[in-house]
Amino acid sequence: MIDVPGRMFDVQINYTEAPEKDYYAAVIRTVCDIHKNEGPGDILVFLTGEEEIENACYDTNEEISHMGSSVG
Repeated sequence: MIDVPGRMFDVQINYTEAPEKDYYAAVIRTVCDIHKNEGPGDILVFLTGEEEIENACYDTNEEISHMGSSVG
C-alpha cells in the first residue's frame, strides 16, 4: 500500500467520442477548447516524451494567442 499525503483535488477526465487519426492535433484542439470554455484550473495531458511536450506547449500557446483577449 502506498500512502501519499496531501490534499485531494477533483479530477474530470475527458475522452474523445471516437478514435482520432491524429492524436497530437486532437490534444491541441481539446486543450484550447477546455481553455476557452471552462473555468480556471489546470489541464494535465500525457504525451510520449519531452520533445512532444515542448512542441505541444508551443503549439497550444500559438493557438491561444490567436483567440484574442476574450480568453485568459
